[in-house]
Amino acid sequence: MFFLRIVIPSIICTNLLQLVKLEPFGNQFKDDTNRNIHQIIQSRGFYSEPHFIPTRDGFVLQLVRIMNPFVRNRNRLRPVLLFHGFQCSSTYWLITSKGILLKDGNYYEYDDESKRWTNGSQQIGNTLGFVLATKGYDVWLANYRGSVYSETHLNLDAQSEDFWSFSIDEMVEIDLPTMIDYIRTQTNRSTISYIGHSQGNFIMLALLSEQPHYSERIEPFIALSPVFYMANVVTPLRFYIPLIENRTLVYMSHVPMGSSSWNAAHLLQLIQSGQPRHFDYGPEKNLIKYGKEKPPIYDASRIDSKHIALIYSKNDFFNHFDNVEELKSKLRISSYCLDKLLDDYYIDDETWGHMDFVWSKFSGRIVNERILKLLNMYLDKKL
Repeated sequence: MFFLRIVIPSIICTNLLQLVKLEPFGNQFKDDTNRNIHQIIQSRGFYSEPHFIPTRDGFVLQLVRIMNPFVRNRNRLRPVLLFHGFQCSSTYWLITSKGILLKDGNYYEYDDESKRWTNGSQQIGNTLGFVLATKGYDVWLANYRGSVYSETHLNLDAQSEDFWSFSIDEMVEIDLPTMIDYIRTQTNRSTISYIGHSQGNFIMLALLSEQPHYSERIEPFIALSPVFYMANVVTPLRFYIPLIENRTLVYMSHVPMGSSSWNAAHLLQLIQSGQPRHFDYGPEKNLIKYGKEKPPIYDASRIDSKHIALIYSKNDFFNHFDNVEELKSKLRISSYCLDKLLDDYYIDDETWGHMDFVWSKFSGRIVNERILKLLNMYLDKKL
């Protein structure tokens, strides 16, 4: 089994006075743009624990675990998996604000506008990964195949065409269930919590539609911008749709992407069709792979869970309100009782966009506070 544990010494300030004298952070934070995820975690006062997990088709996925050095009994912590969106990586959840974990156990964030520190015990911070790590959760950060932290294969070179021949389907069928089961084994838990953003939600929803038994392993599933139906998407990607016929992979291979060109092409197909379908290889290849000329649909009506929370907004260019309504209408839990959703939270703010769920300077108050309330509902449940 591929498993590596690295404990990186943390930088801990002894008191707030020392922290204030960092102007406001000195050398400790000014180079975040050049740091990798482990260096970012270290700079905030936590330990980083990377886990390398081989998949059945040879990819090696990296999960990153945030270790709070002031937590003595980690066995009691509830595991939470955070899954990033398209073209991103696990750093996604760590770079919203600058901050530091002090010896009093509180995580302090710096507000660039007010030039003041905020105490995590008094005000929920904006950087979700560190907020959860200081609020009693065992935080795991996902990196799907092809992202910057999961560019390894047991047999293929990352420069080869075969390495990049994967779409969203492989993330649904292989990557996500591999991560879930690995975390359950490592933590000796029957269930874990899951928070996704954007494509991270498509992957989970597709998994639950194909393998509904995974609903029993996820409590809760909190979806920030629950992307699944994409008929009304307003995005620059839509300009590529006229090019999709036959040449999509060629065009996309010349566009810089933090993922596979097949992943990007699959995303464009979802926008074009408006339906959450498997990858479309064309009629002839579809017949060979699927037994039909059109790729099958991920059927949301097969999702059977009372532990799903949907958090969405008015001005999300990548997840139109009507698409969310279609998702809710298809969920099995909604067919007989809409309030069976764990949460149905609509952010009625015309300025709240797709990335604000993760990176807004108000995400602590508007999103993270809500997330903590939802997660805390499960603290007393048997894991």
